[in-house]
Amino acid sequence: MAQATSAHRLSDFFSGVWNSVRKQDSKTIVLLVSVAMIQVLSYYVTSRRFFRTSLAPLVSGGLTGLYEYIYWLVSDFTSQFFLPLLVIVLYFKEPLDNYGITIGNYRLGIRVWLTFWAAMLPILWIVSSFDGFRQVYPHAQIVRTDWMLFVLYEICVLLYMSGWEFIWRGYLLFGLKDRFGDTAVFIQMIPFVLLHFGKPVIETLGAIIGGLMLGFLALRTGSFWYGVLIHTSVMFSIDLLSTLRFRTGISSVNPAGAVEMISKSFFPNT
Repeated sequence: MAQATSAHRLSDFFSGVWNSVRKQDSKTIVLLVSVAMIQVLSYYVTSRRFFRTSLAPLVSGGLTGLYEYIYWLVSDFTSQFFLPLLVIVLYFKEPLDNYGITIGNYRLGIRVWLTFWAAMLPILWIVSSFDGFRQVYPHAQIVRTDWMLFVLYEICVLLYMSGWEFIWRGYLLFGLKDRFGDTAVFIQMIPFVLLHFGKPVIETLGAIIGGLMLGFLALRTGSFWYGVLIHTSVMFSIDLLSTLRFRTGISSVNPAGAVEMISKSFFPNT
């Protein structure tokens, strides 16, 4: 009798859960679950670790380290950009510009992008003079010695940033906007910050502010592309300055040092 009562209560519990789920907004449920599943895919399959353990033994040569980064950047872009697109087109059946895939308010977007980039460049110029900074960037350090590899790597970074910005400031943000309004900016900020765990604490704390600013920029412009421009331009500047300092050995932060660095890198015979 007791077992029958217990089983009945358990059945009532699961029935209640199922009825509660059925009453929810199906779009929001699909949106949140799909984002979670894509992040699982990103962690276990479209990652550098997966390449090292499963694919690296199939590759030979001195560029294996670069292939690892290319695999991660391109495959993560594929999962975080195209999988949400499939959900939007096949399940939500909504126009793509509802999710920020549009030019939007380009005057505001470009103005904010250039202002932010201009403000960051002096800071990046100074911190790039630190040894610890140059030892980290670019992450695929083999590209520092070959400009063709450098360009290839930066193109892959652009792709990665496109997927990264789309899933948070496009798919998740605009997907939650109708239900939560501007509060959706704070919701998308949380996983964005969590994915910065393991980085320096200042960078992780900065991701709170950065996630909110990029979210509000996407809402105000109606597009996630300006977040891509901001993210990519900063990463490109970090990588380029670190590479130039590595190739020339110049650590000066004076303007004359910048001129000398560019001259030695691109006009060595003048």
